[in-house]
Amino acid sequence: NPRSPGLEPVGVMGEDLTEREREVAELAARGRTSPEIAAALYLSVRTVDTHLHRAYRKLMIDGRHQLRAALGLDGGGPTART
Repeated sequence: NPRSPGLEPVGVMGEDLTEREREVAELAARGRTSPEIAAALYLSVRTVDTHLHRAYRKLMIDGRHQLRAALGLDGGGPTART
């Protein structure tokens, strides 16, 4: 009885991201849209959005606008603001 990954319970808050969740979240944090991420990783947009939703919950954030800081991508990079 195969189940869709989208129907599985969302992970516990504060849980580590899977490799794919981190990959999707990092691309989103760098400004890529869900359709752009989907095309780059050969995923559906719905799957990208599912990975992002799970990442937000695990990182205890509200959305894309908080991803850079939550993933530790702020500071030191060429797009960092001073």
